[in-house]
Amino acid sequence: MEEKHGAKFRRGWRKLHLALDANTGDIIAHVMNNQEVGDGSQVGPLLEQIDMPIWQFTADGAYDGETNYDTVPSHSADAAVVIPLPANAVERQHDDPPSQRDRPQSHAGLRALEIRRCRKATA
Repeated sequence: MEEKHGAKFRRGWRKLHLALDANTGDIIAHVMNNQEVGDGSQVGPLLEQIDMPIWQFTADGAYDGETNYDTVPSHSADAAVVIPLPANAVERQHDDPPSQRDRPQSHAGLRALEIRRCRKATA
């Protein structure tokens, strides 16, 4: 069978991560990697390419990770992190003050409202 149809192999893929300026739509940073690299680990390399402060980091749930809620503010202290949480997410119980992940604007239900508020404020 292998002689007739050739050897079967799995193809790899590449993923391109982009950082866009929300006002202009311009690409301000990019990172390309293969399927073995997780999405969340690419936030730092993207931010390293941006030499100005950002006011908001918006991403899909693949970028939801505790390190990203620390990485973004280390680049821009006042930046809001807006990532929809998984359906089974719960607020962490601890004595520390709540992180951005625990705050309401990070929840998927309020995501669209928060983005609209930010756009109106800048317009």
